[in-house]
Amino acid sequence: MKTLNCLSILLAMSLSAVFGQPVISSGGIRNAASNALDGLPNSGIAQGSYFTIYGSKLGPDIAAVYSGPLPYQKSLAGTSVKVTVSGTSVDAAIYFTGANQINAILPSSTPVGTGTLTVTYGQTSAPATIHVVATGFGIYTLNSNGAGPGIFSNFNSATDQPLNLPNSSAHPGQYVILWGNGLGPVNPVKEFDGPQPGDLKLPVQLWVGGKSATVTYAGRSGCCVAEDQIVFIVPNDVPLGCHVPVAVQVGNVVSNFATLAVAASGTTCSDAVSLSSDQITKAQTAGSFTQGLITLNRINAKVTVPLLGSLSVVSDQGTASFGRYTAAQLLSVSYPVGFVSTVGVCNVFTFQGTGVQFPTDAVQSTKLDGGTAINISGPNGAKQMTKQTGGGYSALLGGIDLNNPFGASSPGYLDPGSYTIDNGTGSTAVGPFKATVTLGQPVAWTNSTGITNVDRTQPLKLTWSGGDPNGYVAAFGLSSTTNASVGFFCSAKPSDGSVTIPPAVLLSLPLSTGGYLGVLGASGNTPFTATGIDSGAVVVTSTNAQTVAYQ
Repeated sequence: MKTLNCLSILLAMSLSAVFGQPVISSGGIRNAASNALDGLPNSGIAQGSYFTIYGSKLGPDIAAVYSGPLPYQKSLAGTSVKVTVSGTSVDAAIYFTGANQINAILPSSTPVGTGTLTVTYGQTSAPATIHVVATGFGIYTLNSNGAGPGIFSNFNSATDQPLNLPNSSAHPGQYVILWGNGLGPVNPVKEFDGPQPGDLKLPVQLWVGGKSATVTYAGRSGCCVAEDQIVFIVPNDVPLGCHVPVAVQVGNVVSNFATLAVAASGTTCSDAVSLSSDQITKAQTAGSFTQGLITLNRINAKVTVPLLGSLSVVSDQGTASFGRYTAAQLLSVSYPVGFVSTVGVCNVFTFQGTGVQFPTDAVQSTKLDGGTAINISGPNGAKQMTKQTGGGYSALLGGIDLNNPFGASSPGYLDPGSYTIDNGTGSTAVGPFKATVTLGQPVAWTNSTGITNVDRTQPLKLTWSGGDPNGYVAAFGLSSTTNASVGFFCSAKPSDGSVTIPPAVLLSLPLSTGGYLGVLGASGNTPFTATGIDSGAVVVTSTNAQTVAYQ
């Protein structure tokens, strides 16, 4: 008996050394479709939904995928997941397990509320917090990151339902099938045995380019366990483009925003300020597409600084990038140039971290060398954008560095006038180019006074004057939690003079006291040509921003 106990202890010690304790990453429990970050309004895990766990030592080094037969099992390759809420414990069904990721299905019988989750693989992890909700919908996207082109099927007939892409666009009035998960629970009896199709009769609102779409079905798919489908009709008055935002709202909870390609006719879409249908076709034929983008941006910001009160600062910035996309990458980028491609719509983006920044696209081009530096010459003299680590060029051209607001300040640089931009002799990848742009008077935000608090449940109207008639104007906002941020862009024609931000957009933002709100004006693209790139453009923007509280 003593020998048996010793062997048992030695065996346990050996297994401990081999497996190590699983570690669940902070904020590492997410909706498998939206990938919504912990702390955001739509980050709850719905009963009966697929979810993802990120961490280390969660499962075998060689990943395992459950291949049947159904029902799904509560253990796969030695990995199991237990969720406990309000004293009730349930075991998740495991679909995929690897060292750094688990994909599982939360049983519909899991109580709603805040609880704990543990992973067992040889050892059991420390408990992590999980927030279980009745409904928390996410839209699947092509890059699996929860942003950019969504997984939609254009319904042409019962036997013809192609994946929606810029070269396979939907049309106004057409039925489209949206794929996602998190609509809510189904009958928990044998829910892992096979699909349970059926409309869940939820108060689903679906927005396409800000227009309310008619929903004809919202429930489980007929193909797969825990996967949901929403069938809708593309509104006849929807703005056209390759990146028309789509979001699903149930109550006051809004899904991630994915994009849908919509064309008036034919198969290929076109964006007013991004890619044309000819460029998309060219990329498909050649198999790749090279792009150069130069931006000049003046930021006028009113910020509240503790002990100092409200301060007005100016920051003039320049950036440049050159890159090559494969045709497949080009069709699946998350964020078009400047986060606006289809004028007249609102788009929402999320990212890890806080502060005034923009998310990194999950789809990255292969960076190209544009030359030693990018040179700028204008009314206030000459400046250079220098190469940055990881590719691209940037420079603080004048004013204050927003990343170091208490540092030294210099006079503003981007005053109205004519500017010449070049890359000298270029490089072997990008030949020499020269572009000339004229900066006019920047757009003015005319109703900024008095906006200090934003009620996320009510529409918010921002007004402006001016703007380049060949460009666009966008209302934008940003709000952060302790480790995640959400921003939005709502674009319009300069002549519109105003834009109204709907609650479906504002409700995507987390509550915060130090968020940002503003109006941005962008010029029309000034093209430039060089050997080695298929499309080159200079964009000039002027940004007005101030701190607000999102309530």
